[in-house]
Amino acid sequence: MDVMTSDPRSVATGPATRRAVEHGGLICRIEGELKGSSGFSRCSEGMRAVHTLEASVVGGPYAGEKLTGLDEFTIRPDGTVRMAGAQTSSSGRLSLALQLLGSITPAAGLEWPSPQAMARPGYEFPDADLPLRGTALLRATDEDRPDLDGVTATIEGWLNFESGELEVEARVV
Repeated sequence: MDVMTSDPRSVATGPATRRAVEHGGLICRIEGELKGSSGFSRCSEGMRAVHTLEASVVGGPYAGEKLTGLDEFTIRPDGTVRMAGAQTSSSGRLSLALQLLGSITPAAGLEWPSPQAMARPGYEFPDADLPLRGTALLRATDEDRPDLDGVTATIEGWLNFESGELEVEARVV
Protein backbone atom coordinates (compact mmCIF):
# COMPACT_ATOMS: atom_id res chain seq x y z
CA MET A 1 0.00 0.00 0.00
CA ASP A 2 1.49 3.34 -1.00
CA VAL A 3 -0.79 5.67 0.93
CA MET A 4 -1.02 6.66 4.55
CA THR A 5 -3.91 5.20 6.51
CA SER A 6 -5.25 5.81 9.99
CA ASP A 7 -4.00 2.33 10.93
CA PRO A 8 -1.30 2.80 13.63
CA ARG A 9 0.66 -0.08 12.09
CA SER A 10 1.18 2.01 8.96
CA VAL A 11 4.29 4.16 9.00
CA ALA A 12 5.40 6.50 6.25
CA THR A 13 8.98 7.62 6.01
CA GLY A 14 9.12 8.32 2.29
CA PRO A 15 7.56 7.18 -0.96
CA ALA A 16 9.67 4.00 -1.18
CA THR A 17 8.84 2.86 2.36
CA ARG A 18 5.13 3.53 2.80
CA ARG A 19 3.28 0.29 3.51
CA ALA A 20 0.62 -0.99 5.83
CA VAL A 21 0.90 -4.34 7.49
CA GLU A 22 -2.33 -6.20 6.76
CA HIS A 23 -4.17 -8.17 9.44
CA GLY A 24 -3.28 -11.85 9.05
CA GLY A 25 -0.34 -11.09 6.77
CA LEU A 26 2.65 -13.42 6.96
CA ILE A 27 5.64 -11.86 8.72
CA CYS A 28 7.81 -14.96 8.63
CA ARG A 29 7.83 -18.74 8.39
CA ILE A 30 10.62 -20.23 10.49
CA GLU A 31 12.25 -23.66 10.47
CA GLY A 32 14.78 -24.35 13.17
CA GLU A 33 16.33 -26.54 15.78
CA LEU A 34 16.87 -26.29 19.52
CA LYS A 35 20.59 -26.80 20.08
CA GLY A 36 22.19 -26.35 23.49
CA SER A 37 20.16 -26.86 26.64
CA SER A 38 20.57 -26.06 30.30
CA GLY A 39 18.78 -29.35 30.99
CA PHE A 40 15.46 -29.50 32.77
CA SER A 41 15.45 -28.73 36.48
CA ARG A 42 12.61 -28.56 38.98
CA CYS A 43 10.92 -25.26 39.73
CA SER A 44 7.74 -24.26 41.58
CA GLU A 45 5.69 -24.64 38.39
CA GLY A 46 7.12 -28.01 37.27
CA MET A 47 10.28 -28.31 35.15
CA ARG A 48 12.26 -25.54 33.45
CA ALA A 49 15.02 -25.44 30.83
CA VAL A 50 16.62 -22.88 28.55
CA HIS A 51 17.51 -23.88 24.98
CA THR A 52 19.47 -22.15 22.23
CA LEU A 53 17.54 -21.81 18.96
CA GLU A 54 19.14 -21.72 15.51
CA ALA A 55 16.62 -21.13 12.73
CA SER A 56 16.14 -19.99 9.15
CA VAL A 57 13.39 -17.71 7.88
CA VAL A 58 11.96 -19.63 4.91
CA GLY A 59 8.94 -17.46 4.08
CA GLY A 60 7.76 -13.87 4.28
CA PRO A 61 9.62 -10.59 3.70
CA TYR A 62 12.64 -11.78 5.71
CA ALA A 63 13.16 -15.09 3.87
CA GLY A 64 16.82 -16.04 3.88
CA GLU A 65 17.61 -14.51 7.27
CA LYS A 66 19.08 -16.61 10.09
CA LEU A 67 17.71 -16.32 13.64
CA THR A 68 19.43 -17.18 16.90
CA GLY A 69 18.25 -16.80 20.45
CA LEU A 70 17.26 -18.34 23.74
CA ASP A 71 13.94 -19.94 24.60
CA GLU A 72 12.88 -20.80 28.14
CA PHE A 73 10.41 -23.65 28.54
CA THR A 74 8.45 -24.34 31.72
CA ILE A 75 6.59 -27.66 31.71
CA ARG A 76 3.70 -27.78 34.15
CA PRO A 77 2.45 -31.05 35.68
CA ASP A 78 -0.63 -31.01 33.39
CA GLY A 79 1.66 -31.10 30.36
CA THR A 80 1.15 -27.49 29.32
CA VAL A 81 4.43 -25.91 28.33
CA ARG A 82 4.94 -22.16 28.70
CA MET A 83 7.53 -20.72 26.38
CA ALA A 84 9.25 -17.34 26.55
CA GLY A 85 12.13 -16.31 24.36
CA ALA A 86 13.89 -13.77 22.22
CA GLN A 87 15.42 -14.34 18.79
CA THR A 88 17.55 -11.91 16.83
CA SER A 89 18.84 -11.65 13.29
CA SER A 90 21.50 -9.28 12.14
CA SER A 91 22.65 -8.79 8.57
CA GLY A 92 23.42 -5.91 6.31
CA ARG A 93 19.70 -5.73 5.55
CA LEU A 94 18.11 -5.64 9.00
CA SER A 95 18.29 -6.21 12.70
CA LEU A 96 15.29 -8.15 13.89
CA ALA A 97 14.15 -9.17 17.36
CA LEU A 98 11.16 -11.34 18.17
CA GLN A 99 9.94 -11.49 21.76
CA LEU A 100 7.80 -14.60 22.20
CA LEU A 101 5.32 -15.76 24.79
CA GLY A 102 3.36 -18.89 24.09
CA SER A 103 2.32 -22.36 25.10
CA ILE A 104 2.72 -25.91 23.86
CA THR A 105 0.12 -28.58 24.56
CA PRO A 106 0.53 -32.35 24.47
CA ALA A 107 -0.40 -33.91 21.13
CA ALA A 108 -3.71 -35.80 21.07
CA GLY A 109 -3.30 -39.25 22.60
CA LEU A 110 0.12 -38.48 24.07
CA GLU A 111 0.50 -39.37 27.72
CA TRP A 112 2.60 -36.58 29.15
CA PRO A 113 5.27 -37.67 31.67
CA SER A 114 5.32 -36.35 35.22
CA PRO A 115 7.95 -33.81 36.28
CA GLN A 116 9.49 -36.57 38.42
CA ALA A 117 9.93 -38.79 35.34
CA MET A 118 11.50 -35.89 33.39
CA ALA A 119 13.94 -35.24 36.23
CA ARG A 120 15.38 -38.77 36.03
CA PRO A 121 18.84 -39.06 34.44
CA GLY A 122 18.64 -40.26 30.83
CA TYR A 123 15.01 -39.25 30.36
CA GLU A 124 14.04 -38.86 26.68
CA PHE A 125 11.03 -36.91 25.47
CA PRO A 126 8.44 -38.62 23.28
CA ASP A 127 9.18 -38.21 19.56
CA ALA A 128 6.08 -36.13 18.79
CA ASP A 129 5.30 -32.81 17.10
CA LEU A 130 3.63 -30.69 19.80
CA PRO A 131 1.29 -27.85 18.80
CA LEU A 132 2.80 -24.45 19.62
CA ARG A 133 0.77 -21.23 19.87
CA GLY A 134 1.63 -17.79 21.16
CA THR A 135 2.27 -14.16 20.44
CA ALA A 136 5.36 -12.24 19.43
CA LEU A 137 6.35 -8.60 19.44
CA LEU A 138 8.45 -7.76 16.41
CA ARG A 139 11.22 -5.18 16.61
CA ALA A 140 12.70 -4.41 13.21
CA THR A 141 15.16 -1.79 12.05
CA ASP A 142 14.80 -2.64 8.37
CA GLU A 143 14.74 0.74 6.60
CA ASP A 144 12.56 -0.77 3.87
CA ARG A 145 9.94 -2.09 6.33
CA PRO A 146 9.43 0.41 9.17
CA ASP A 147 5.80 -0.73 9.28
CA LEU A 148 6.90 -4.00 10.92
CA ASP A 149 8.49 -2.35 13.96
CA GLY A 150 6.29 -2.84 17.02
CA VAL A 151 3.85 -5.21 15.31
CA THR A 152 2.22 -7.92 17.42
CA ALA A 153 1.94 -11.31 15.74
CA THR A 154 0.33 -14.66 16.40
CA ILE A 155 2.69 -17.62 16.40
CA GLU A 156 1.49 -21.06 15.35
CA GLY A 157 3.38 -24.22 14.55
CA TRP A 158 4.91 -27.22 16.23
CA LEU A 159 7.94 -28.25 18.28
CA ASN A 160 9.46 -31.71 18.79
CA PHE A 161 11.48 -31.80 22.04
CA GLU A 162 13.10 -35.15 21.13
CA SER A 163 14.52 -34.05 17.76
CA GLY A 164 14.69 -30.36 18.70
CA GLU A 165 13.04 -29.39 15.41
CA LEU A 166 10.37 -26.73 15.08
CA GLU A 167 8.34 -24.93 12.43
CA VAL A 168 6.32 -21.79 13.14
CA GLU A 169 4.58 -18.99 11.29
CA ALA A 170 4.19 -15.44 12.56
CA ARG A 171 1.21 -13.46 11.27
CA VAL A 172 0.06 -9.90 12.02
CA VAL A 173 -2.65 -9.60 14.67
